[in-house]
Amino acid sequence: MLLAGNFLIPNATFIAELVAFLLILGILAKYILPWLNKLMSERQAEIASALENAAIARKTKEDIEAERAGILQQAHLQARKILEQANQLSEKIKSDAVLQGQKEHERLLKQAEADVALSFQQALKDARVQIGELAIQVAEKILIEELDNKRQQELIDRAVSAIANPPTDQSRSSR
Repeated sequence: MLLAGNFLIPNATFIAELVAFLLILGILAKYILPWLNKLMSERQAEIASALENAAIARKTKEDIEAERAGILQQAHLQARKILEQANQLSEKIKSDAVLQGQKEHERLLKQAEADVALSFQQALKDARVQIGELAIQVAEKILIEELDNKRQQELIDRAVSAIANPPTDQSRSSR
């Protein structure tokens, strides 16, 4: 009786449970555990591969960003050069236009001076013709009329005033 009530002494149930446990443990160790280990190692390999691919992708991304930054910087430099060239071209066109305007101004000024000189020469020629005509008219009047000194002086004064104030075409035609 003592033996039956003591829970510390193993009995047949215990031994059967122990054998079943060891048998299940053996089956687990022989068939299930290698399969689980294989799945775990495959999963670890996938994770390692994914981490390696992520590192490669990160490195590629950094390289692409560095290349993009370099290209962007080159584009900024080219844009600045193009703007500088455009500004220089604009200044050149502007200075050429100013120079062309100055040349045109000088040409027009010379032409105007030549026109004024020609007009002046023509006016002198006309004045000489009129003075000649007046002198002839005065001489004719002096010769036709035998005048006294007073009358001759009046004719000379009229001729001088006519030279100073030339008659218009209407006043000549009325004589």
